[in-house]
Amino acid sequence: MSFDALPQELKLKIIKLALFEDADEDKSTRAKALSVERLKRPAVVPERCEEEPLSLLSADKLVPKGITRALAAVAAAARLATLSKELRTLATDERLWAEPLETLSPLYGAGKKEPPRPFNLEAKKHIDPRHSDAWPSMSSFQKYEMLLSHVRRLCVDYFDGIRTWTDIFVTYLTEHGRDVYDSTDYELYHDPGYVLTDKPFDNYYEEIFTENVTFRVLYNLFGWGFRDGPTEPGFWALINYMERDSSFLLERHLEDDDIEKKLFGMCRDELVGQGYLMRRAGGPDPEETQFLSKW
Repeated sequence: MSFDALPQELKLKIIKLALFEDADEDKSTRAKALSVERLKRPAVVPERCEEEPLSLLSADKLVPKGITRALAAVAAAARLATLSKELRTLATDERLWAEPLETLSPLYGAGKKEPPRPFNLEAKKHIDPRHSDAWPSMSSFQKYEMLLSHVRRLCVDYFDGIRTWTDIFVTYLTEHGRDVYDSTDYELYHDPGYVLTDKPFDNYYEEIFTENVTFRVLYNLFGWGFRDGPTEPGFWALINYMERDSSFLLERHLEDDDIEKKLFGMCRDELVGQGYLMRRAGGPDPEETQFLSKW
């Protein structure tokens, strides 16, 4: 029996299996693959001189594999749609794309329609497409393609912004890290209880808050913009790192009390994770604190 003679439901099933690599996976597995994850501290910290700089990675390395696969599925469907009128109808059928769109949408916040401060038209590319007046009238296929492209753009531009800001941000990080370390014995900042270990070091930057650590902490500090929307001030400043107002916006946001508190906690957890501080009995495990919780 030829493909043309098959029932439509069977045709759709065949096309679905052909387009989606994860067609047989459950929704939670697909959602996890589509999600941006925090950068984790290496289980074993290598010698600093042997670290491969994260900044030298391709930005595509930090695009979730589910996003890459989904964009490939959209591209394949678009090619299929050019072959015949029937295949165009099948390849863009709501029954193929409504569920993937439903899985993707809640993972990424739309944020605000207007950015936190005026930026030029180039920065408008980072406004979530769900704010478009045309969004309600689009098909699920069109919405899925636009939202995927938007997420990929955010991933790439966020990576580039982090890479650009790492050398500048290390100053903030080492200052907070020094405060955390020096104040541990005096229990400043209402610290829940930590003590210094006997692990020695000579230089905060070369041995503790290296380029890779700084990159990772900065990435995790503002990465909740993926969850809450790209117009969150710190996230917005980083993805628009080429704009003249970006530096001012990020520097101002780093002075925010909540960001200061988060940064202090992340520095403390980093010092614990690298073995320079140790929790007292009853202190929270660093992997369970609010600073390392899921975005």
